[in-house]
Amino acid sequence: MKEWRTISSKMVYNKRRVRVLEDVVELPDGRQTDYVMLQGGEAVAVLPLTSTGEVVLVKQYRYPIKVTTLELPGGGSVRGESIQESAGRELQEETGYRAGRLTYLGSFYPSPARSSARVHVYVADQLQSVPAAREPDEFIELELVEWDRLLTMVVQNEITDPTLAWAVLMWQARRNGERGQG
Repeated sequence: MKEWRTISSKMVYNKRRVRVLEDVVELPDGRQTDYVMLQGGEAVAVLPLTSTGEVVLVKQYRYPIKVTTLELPGGGSVRGESIQESAGRELQEETGYRAGRLTYLGSFYPSPARSSARVHVYVADQLQSVPAAREPDEFIELELVEWDRLLTMVVQNEITDPTLAWAVLMWQARRNGERGQG
């Protein structure tokens, strides 16, 4: 498939981890058009599993959609940290847990039509309780959800966060593969 070609690119907004670009692109048929996108960086999310089979989720209000959502703990990667270090830091900051083990699950682009942001997902287990260190603008409640209930919530479209849904389905597929079921 023929790729689009960038003719010009202009930063129209750049503030606090959000950059908006307005590009002029040449389409595969030779026509030119404007294309607005968010320039994203590397983000992390963590699927924290307790020893009793529950998942530690964060519940928070999301202003753009005016809804309280269930999500994985996570956030942006910080310069100088590895992706895995960022995942461990975000887990501790948001939940008050430290992972004894972090297992890389994979990465994906949650909104490739409008953003270049990529999310790296880890599974955390062997959790140890430590002090949380939330950022001043984070108003988070924790919710523990049993694994089978969470899987049902994803399949029944009760989970609207794409990162959480992706992580649950990927981890379930990996678990099924370990059992020889797929």
